[in-house]
Amino acid sequence: MNRPAAKIVPHLWFNRNAQEAVRFYISLFSHSGIVGEAKIQGTPSGDTDIISFDLLGQRFMAINGGPAFSFSEAVSFFVYCGSDSEIDRLYEKLSCRVTVSIQLLLINCFNG
Repeated sequence: MNRPAAKIVPHLWFNRNAQEAVRFYISLFSHSGIVGEAKIQGTPSGDTDIISFDLLGQRFMAINGGPAFSFSEAVSFFVYCGSDSEIDRLYEKLSCRVTVSIQLLLINCFNG
């Protein structure tokens, strides 16, 4: 896998659906795609896929690490959007996959 320009790369842990999640995320954002994939064999969770991908120029990694950890609302990512319609599109796509437990906070950076 290519080394990213950023020195810190968010690493997302999945049970067994990292590929599906990465494909979903890259479908939402332009200038996004899979950068590399690797398989580590013989881990406590079995064979483990690691996927390196970019979203809007930000590098992420995803791992099929097994059920030891699960997603939490304790970590979130802020996405700058260019319009209300872009916010609505992303909110609709992302909220159809999860239960929304925190109301969407809209900050209009374009009207001063």
